[in-house]
Amino acid sequence: MSAPEIEFHLVNSRDFGKIRSSSDSVRFRVERRVGRTTFDGDWFNTPLELSRSSWRQIESAWNAERLTFPCKLGDCGGGRSCVIVTVACEREDWWREFLRDLLSRSESWLVWDGRRGFVPQKAPLEPAA
Repeated sequence: MSAPEIEFHLVNSRDFGKIRSSSDSVRFRVERRVGRTTFDGDWFNTPLELSRSSWRQIESAWNAERLTFPCKLGDCGGGRSCVIVTVACEREDWWREFLRDLLSRSESWLVWDGRRGFVPQKAPLEPAA
């Protein structure tokens, strides 16, 4: 299995529940409010789990973010089955790019093996030259 496609969908409170991730696509709901933007993605209903190293990278980026670009109502939460990050509005593009780049890598994800639990994805083998 390769890494899922990472998508971002601008939503309001009415549309929030309509955006769901699948095993092929991790979908982030993006809510713009006065003074902040929230990225909210969950994949609890998929065979995917976020790796610890990827979660640590998101937390570290957010910790650096809050020092450099403070957001009065900024927050970062989640873990293995979801990520919710609230940042200053002007940082929306940076966070879209960061999350897309990080989560598009197969090593960012563990996959349910159907028996024992979540295991790292095996990188696809490159053909011999």
